[in-house]
Amino acid sequence: MVYADLHVHTDYSDGIHSIEETLDFALEQGIKTIAITDHDTVFHLEKVKMECDKRKIHMIPGVELSCYDWDVCKKVHVVGLWIQDDPKHIEQLCNHTLACRDAYHHELIEELRNKGFDITYSDAKKYAKNNIVFKMHLFQALVEKYPELNDLNKYRALFASKTTLETDKKMGYIDIKEGIDAIHKDGGIAILAHPCEYDNYDEIDKYVGYGIDGIEISHPSMKAEDYPKVHEYVNKYNLMCSGGSDFHNIHLTSIGGFGLSQNEFDELVKRRLKTKIRNFRDIKGYKTCDGLEMKSNKIFRGGPLIDLSSEDLKCLSQELNIKHVLDFRDKKEALNEPDSLAVDMSYYNISAIQMDLDNGYSFDFGSVIKDKMTRENKNFIIDYLKKGYSIMPINNPAYKQMFNLLLENSGNIYFHCTAGKDRTGVAGFLIMMALGCKKEDAIKEYLSSNVDLKQINEELFEHFHIPLELRKECDALLYVREEFIQLSIDTIEQTYSSYKDFFEEEYGLTEEKISKLKQMYCS
Repeated sequence: MVYADLHVHTDYSDGIHSIEETLDFALEQGIKTIAITDHDTVFHLEKVKMECDKRKIHMIPGVELSCYDWDVCKKVHVVGLWIQDDPKHIEQLCNHTLACRDAYHHELIEELRNKGFDITYSDAKKYAKNNIVFKMHLFQALVEKYPELNDLNKYRALFASKTTLETDKKMGYIDIKEGIDAIHKDGGIAILAHPCEYDNYDEIDKYVGYGIDGIEISHPSMKAEDYPKVHEYVNKYNLMCSGGSDFHNIHLTSIGGFGLSQNEFDELVKRRLKTKIRNFRDIKGYKTCDGLEMKSNKIFRGGPLIDLSSEDLKCLSQELNIKHVLDFRDKKEALNEPDSLAVDMSYYNISAIQMDLDNGYSFDFGSVIKDKMTRENKNFIIDYLKKGYSIMPINNPAYKQMFNLLLENSGNIYFHCTAGKDRTGVAGFLIMMALGCKKEDAIKEYLSSNVDLKQINEELFEHFHIPLELRKECDALLYVREEFIQLSIDTIEQTYSSYKDFFEEEYGLTEEKISKLKQMYCS
């Protein structure tokens, strides 16, 4: 069943139905989440949101940019999702395209008239109440006078195949790289739409280099051979997956016939957030020793929630149901990069490292490396890390608060530190051990941070202008290491005879509470 239709058009571009009608169709089909992605148009997004709210349909702000690859003279459509409230970069490009398209469609009407079709701009304009005349409006005007044309294949014969380089230049298409850049500048992710339609497959490598984030894996133009092909590119470049019905006209296509399942949509949401939040992920899928499995979309971890847009916060709060943010940083770190929060989120700042530092060091390694890094004090910081790992599991109010919030079960929890690797890593390890996961799996989850940290650390080096000769020496500080988590393990196992005793003594997790945690977070 389609949960999210993320490619839909209304009469604000080349669809024939109003926003209200389109959303009513979506409701009838059980669509829970929708992206109205009108061509080259963003000025109506506030109205879309208002009408979605009335119907309790979750809205993803979107647009479909009519782009062009001038290297190979091909059209390329790019869907922008989760664009911000004032997408000024997108709007600037769209205004130019709309002006050019309108001028060309005056010419096209004359061409149609020369072919014997009695049609005027005014005939088409009455179907385009909210924007310029699009080809679909020309088609509606034609069908009104020539009902025998009311067929998708006849529409395509009249318009879809009509392209030459000269025509494409007149249409004012947006350069593909400029389109992707504009979407990113306006806070969105860029999805390559229906690559089968304009034979864009051979250029995907290049578009990945331009920053394309994802590709549509579900679209009515796709044939049987297209499905393995798009997934090949998904796997090759680790692309996000989106899709939708490309709905325009209830007489030609149906809304909700294509799109994403709830699981696919949830994965898209989390992939998007990974582009915004350092080392973001949920802890899921690991088996417990008694045969249960950790649920997805329940326990989330990562870095600080800095510089997040309203759409980012909506993803966290509404789509992932994160209601509690637990910040393991010290107060100085938290003030330097304060968390962005949705209005319905509770925030707790409790340092997970209870250590006094005379040397002025903290876990803000960026600043440390920039201002103080030498080969001599590198060893000091590593020793500090090791000591931190050794003491973190014991008498830790931050982790006690974490387990209290998990037991409260009043919304999902997100916990973090600066990089989401050390203090957060120990926290994730403890949760998995409390749920009865295998120790080797808990260590594996801890080490999985290194995949995300590679890019983060490269950006950090560039940001702070770290000399090349020091970068390799910083690896021990900026990546997680099994020997570090082993220090926490050794402390637990040398202090307590069992993990059962450890959790009960340190965090008040009785057998009854452990059982409750398993019921809530495992299946």
